[in-house]
Amino acid sequence: MLRRSRHLARAIMTAGMVVAATFGTARSARAQALLERFDPAARGSRFFVADSLELEGNARFAAGLVTSYGTNLRTFRQSGGDAERSNLVEHSLWLHPGASLVLSPGARFAIDVPVALQSGNDVSLDRTTYFAPSSPRLGDVKGSFDLRLVGRKRDDVDGAVLAAGVSAYLPTGSFESYTSDDFARVAFRVATAVRVGPVLVAGRVGYTYRTDEATGFSRVSPGSETNLVLGVGYSYGPLVTGPELYGSTILKDAFQRRTTPVEVLYGAHVSIGDIRVGGGLGTALVTGLGAPGFRGVLSIEWAPPATAPADRDRDGVLDADDMCPDVAGIDSGVVGARGCPDAPSDRDHDGIVDVGDACADVPGVKTMDAKTNGCPARAPEETPPTPAPAPLPAPLPAPEG
Repeated sequence: MLRRSRHLARAIMTAGMVVAATFGTARSARAQALLERFDPAARGSRFFVADSLELEGNARFAAGLVTSYGTNLRTFRQSGGDAERSNLVEHSLWLHPGASLVLSPGARFAIDVPVALQSGNDVSLDRTTYFAPSSPRLGDVKGSFDLRLVGRKRDDVDGAVLAAGVSAYLPTGSFESYTSDDFARVAFRVATAVRVGPVLVAGRVGYTYRTDEATGFSRVSPGSETNLVLGVGYSYGPLVTGPELYGSTILKDAFQRRTTPVEVLYGAHVSIGDIRVGGGLGTALVTGLGAPGFRGVLSIEWAPPATAPADRDRDGVLDADDMCPDVAGIDSGVVGARGCPDAPSDRDHDGIVDVGDACADVPGVKTMDAKTNGCPARAPEETPPTPAPAPLPAPLPAPEG
């Protein structure tokens, strides 16, 4: 009985291994590489790809739609030249509905559910036929989490933020239409955002695990990659505008032209109340796999600002405690003077500043004499008693007779 159980267990394990190997081989044989390279930031960012790390607030919610249109996504033959400019994916329109939630200050969850509308032509690359994509198709659903490590905790003051994050991409896309690798991906990143007056800078460096089992295009196959994003914006009231640079490289063939798509995008976002609208134009700087000849983006989001306590003069003292809310000052801790510019010193607190106080360490009174101003008042000098008058001499007796 025991021997039969062991044989049965071995048979089940062997069958399972065969099925798993067969399934894995089948997926590898039919899976095509994801071509699209545009990966938008979480909803609420003031950039399209770079992340301005809007991590302030408590239960702060943002939602919206980001759209990206690209032309002639790059694929390759083994040979170079104009043959690389295939029209396999001639028009690529991606819709990115998504949302983000700052559950507590500094911790944000986000989701992105992309849908692709693509058209193209059947092409033959090195005796392999690739069929035109069908449309519409779902892309890989992305779930993200970001956590502030250090930095400012309010969005109305200058300073820097450093955060770390992770994203998981579920293989919900279509491998036949080049919207998925047909395998899950995981991305890790470190990001920063710096605000100095009207200037906003956002950067990110990351690593993405991608399988190398998906079918590529003429020896250009997917694999784990590193990526870099940089955005610089300038604020004009509710408008933020500036360029973004983003790219990636497949590590097993790092920094080769075909494996390193790099794009530049110039965009702008304007806030109208709680609604934020954006638009931008871009192109490829390095025409790696999936890079477009032209890119246009549009977005509309509901992104209410964080309900931070007011601090009109941005001196770090909230208006509720600021005795000079319209003039930047210091947090002196003195009741009645918090948030006001540094006042002249008065060590003895007698109301007479030290510069004009002749007795700066002893409370005194104000006088018109610089030598006694701020000194204790003197007691009046006592007048010595007036001596009593000497007694008059007795009168002489009258003479007799």
